[in-house]
Amino acid sequence: MHTVKKPHIGNNVRRLMNALDIKQDTLATGLEISQQQVSRLLQKDTIDDKLLDQIAEIMDVSADAIKNYSEEAMVQFISNDFTITTHDSSNQATYQFQPTFNYADKLLAYMERELKLKDELIESLRKEIEELRHKSPKK
Repeated sequence: MHTVKKPHIGNNVRRLMNALDIKQDTLATGLEISQQQVSRLLQKDTIDDKLLDQIAEIMDVSADAIKNYSEEAMVQFISNDFTITTHDSSNQATYQFQPTFNYADKLLAYMERELKLKDELIESLRKEIEELRHKSPKK
């Protein structure tokens, strides 16, 4: 029996934000919520369709693109060969365009963004813990 793994929509939004270089503050402003609420939203497995439509509009992508996002598909799309065939009376030629990308720089930038997001999340959670400590009754 083959089980279909449902995508983690929050992770998909986060990865697309990274790919499109969209900051959490931008999303927070567009949704009229705090950056901390955006951070919590990105941790959710599922996001309400109406809210997902708003997020998609802010990111200038379709909601389906967010739901169906996968890094493997993006890599496959980028790494496809493009064939151009020209026909004229003298000869016929096929040109293969094989793009070369410096993935190390892109990977480093991606990892730095992920690390920054992780640090922001940790700081946000620390502040939340500290607030809860101050609110809790002391014995």
